[in-house]
Amino acid sequence: MTLSGDAKDPQRDAVYRAEDEVEDTCRRFVRWVELEGFVDEVVAGDFWTVELPRRWRRPTPSRVHVVRRSSSATASVAERDRPVIHIRSGHWSALVVLHELAHLAVRDGEAHGPVFAGVELDLIRWHVSFGAATALSEAFARYGVEVASPSTSH
Repeated sequence: MTLSGDAKDPQRDAVYRAEDEVEDTCRRFVRWVELEGFVDEVVAGDFWTVELPRRWRRPTPSRVHVVRRSSSATASVAERDRPVIHIRSGHWSALVVLHELAHLAVRDGEAHGPVFAGVELDLIRWHVSFGAATALSEAFARYGVEVASPSTSH
């Protein structure tokens, strides 16, 4: 990962550093079909379809298309203007998937801003574990990542 300052996305590097610390606490997928199944499970679940939009007052897409990127790609990415995430080979983890899905849930504002961080923590708590979400929250605090709560997001 290349770390650099970005005036339009000032928390990006800190978010990536914090995620690097907790990456091993999250499920890894061996086969692509497992990763696709995880995305389908998240997007079809009540947390994504009901609870997340209610808590954050942001609609979530009802379907998400997942594209497999080659290992030579430099990153996994979400297309914030349509429900598509691109996952880089070699980065098949629940953390990466939920990070990209958080971008689709937020879609506006800073790419890695406070609302994004709050939504990502919610997704990690619900789809990985409370312990992983706590570890990520603590890492966010160490790196100075500002995290919004649902009550402050509107």
